Amino acid sequence: MSQAASERQHVSVDHPTLGKVTGLQVEPTVTQFRGIKYATVNERFAECVIHEQKDIDATNWGPSCPQPADGFPNEQMFIQQGLPADSVPDDELNCLNLNITTPKGAAGSANPLPVLVFVHGGGLFVGADSWPHYDQAKLVALAASRGRPIVAVNLNYRLGAVGWLASPKEGLKGNFGANDVITAFEWIHKHISGFGGDPNNITALGNSAGSSIVTALLYQDKPLFKKIIPAGGTALLGPFADAKTQEEKFNALAGMLGIDATRKAFEKVSVEDLTQKTPMMYLGLGVDGDLFKEAQTSTLVAQKKESWCEEIFIGNNEHDASIMIMGLLGKLDKVSKQLPGYLKQALPEFADDIINTYKVSEDMSQAEALEAITSLATDVFAVATQKYLIGWPNEKRYFYRFAVPNPWDGPLKGFATHILEVAFLFQNYNHVLSEENRQIAEKLAESIIGFMYDVPPCKPWTENPEGREDLAFGSLRSGDARKEKILEIADKVGYEKLSGVMMGFYFGP
Repeated sequence: MSQAASERQHVSVDHPTLGKVTGLQVEPTVTQFRGIKYATVNERFAECVIHEQKDIDATNWGPSCPQPADGFPNEQMFIQQGLPADSVPDDELNCLNLNITTPKGAAGSANPLPVLVFVHGGGLFVGADSWPHYDQAKLVALAASRGRPIVAVNLNYRLGAVGWLASPKEGLKGNFGANDVITAFEWIHKHISGFGGDPNNITALGNSAGSSIVTALLYQDKPLFKKIIPAGGTALLGPFADAKTQEEKFNALAGMLGIDATRKAFEKVSVEDLTQKTPMMYLGLGVDGDLFKEAQTSTLVAQKKESWCEEIFIGNNEHDASIMIMGLLGKLDKVSKQLPGYLKQALPEFADDIINTYKVSEDMSQAEALEAITSLATDVFAVATQKYLIGWPNEKRYFYRFAVPNPWDGPLKGFATHILEVAFLFQNYNHVLSEENRQIAEKLAESIIGFMYDVPPCKPWTENPEGREDLAFGSLRSGDARKEKILEIADKVGYEKLSGVMMGFYFGP
């Protein structure tokens, strides 16, 4: 059960730049500082600026960024296991806050600790640092118990149209959410040492859409983090929107709201209408000539460009694309009959290879259709992951595969579903996991903690499939040959085209 902040012991630290900062003792060995404002936003569609303050009450969650009201319930429904959550209000201009979780007494230590910065997922339209399955207290406690203490941070960034709407014609650059994350890293570099963290040893952990942000930041000029862990997503999955796509989405949203397609009209719409009366349309990252001067493409990321980021530990869940097919569950009979014809029309040269590799047919059972459709989309996910591994400029590249079946009742029970690894990593579901799965959750956490401490989680990834010894959580199903086939097709047809074809099928009419 969630324990009220007023019932927990308050703990204060004398921070060299922030003054007295008061947090909470949330575990016997863990202190948490909540809702620290890292940036200020003066108006809608304005870039944030780093926020400075003194003497901070960090005993309560900060406001969430505005989003659809069903965001958290839907995420819990997708995980198929709920957790109690505190009631946290939205606030458009005051939601850029972060939480810092430390071992007890870390502040002022002569030995600064590695820092883990988590950027949540949610399609860039839902998510908050106060959501209970993102709470880092148990992970920090586990790290301390293993003799490898860490400092952990999670943060909010602007979502939906507020964070990502763009229109070059209207002078609206978009990417506000990405700029928020950059500003958060700048704040962390400036202030984390006062909480016991090492600003020179930061690991960025992104999940799903959060992974798309942190991988996109790899091409910034200014170093932001030492290591990166993209979990279940990359910037290739979006993909980056060009000016034409941005204008189309801008005009479409204006039509849905019944307003003129102008920046001024969007500025006047209430934030409630902007978040509750528009669909969860993926606006996403886009080329803006400033923050992102060019699109991240499979060709770009495979070029082995030198990077200030030193190491990558990247991975996928065996059914990561489960997030994409949730909307198809009620019509599997229909879509299984449509898929062969769709592939033959969209990819005539490669359709037979795909159909044979994934055993796609019009007379598949619902279970067979779910497996085939999910596996195909997941393998397209995995191609993007491999592109980052192929293009990593040094040998410090590691790959994991999460294959633990979702243990909880629901339509995706038995599948290694999207975001399940995060549910395991932060140890917040251990009370409803079997002993075997608790051990896997701890092993996953230990591998990431070790990575932060310069302990390789496994052998470096190699482009030769026969020489790979990737890190596996759970029992892997057969499918490596299948994954190599889809990688081969992606190289021939182009990853962006293959991904676009699959997105068109899953999200089309």
